[in-house]
Amino acid sequence: DGGPVGANSNSLYNGTSWTSGNPTTQYAYASVGLGTQTAGIVAGGYQNVGNVETYNGSSWTETTDLNTARTQGGNNVGTYTATLFMSGATGSPSWPTAKTEVEQWDGSSWTEIADVNTGRRSTSGAGTTTAAVTAGGLSSGYEAKTETWNGSSWTEAGDLNTARVYLASLGTSSTAAIAAAGAVPGSTSALVEQWNGSAWTEIADVNTSAEARSGSGSYTEGIVFGGDTPPGKKANTEHWNGSSWTEVSDLATA
Repeated sequence: DGGPVGANSNSLYNGTSWTSGNPTTQYAYASVGLGTQTAGIVAGGYQNVGNVETYNGSSWTETTDLNTARTQGGNNVGTYTATLFMSGATGSPSWPTAKTEVEQWDGSSWTEIADVNTGRRSTSGAGTTTAAVTAGGLSSGYEAKTETWNGSSWTEAGDLNTARVYLASLGTSSTAAIAAAGAVPGSTSALVEQWNGSAWTEIADVNTSAEARSGSGSYTEGIVFGGDTPPGKKANTEHWNGSSWTEVSDLATA
């Protein structure tokens, strides 16, 4: 139906440069992924994909599907054996429907748990399966809303200063996270905000404004990479040292 075309390539960063790794078994676009270079997971994607794959450092293996197939879920929560797939969307790429469903992964199966209050797609996220935060995204419009998870329910908390979608996430804690770049109405964004558990504060911008960038690391040390500045894809990688962003080696393929 004219939707985006997925890829199954895999790239590995060693702190200095990128190398190619073994591809996933399925093509994927706008899936959720997290973990380490030797223990990872990817889930969901266009078009309404429920597929889930795990990575052992050398190869990908298909495992238990999501209960609700969807794309553009909230990301960056927990580990590859204990994570959340938050919200997301179903339907065609042209007319997606934001979902409120949240599923928890225990390393072998997915279980539906308490819904978020506002269904959104392409949010920022951080934390664990018992203490998480999700922010931003797209529902009927661009969202600044933030919700926190205490292991049993979701509670609305302090909004982002700037409503955005397609954000990159850094952080492993529900009280110390970063939401970087993304899209605002009519353009991409270089804005970065830091979460302290109750409020967001604007900090140093990334050097390259783009949406749909990926993020990896903590709120004091990490990278953001790739992304899109329609109509062109980005290969840029930037390193965060806790106070500033520095451009480092690009991805081999934008």
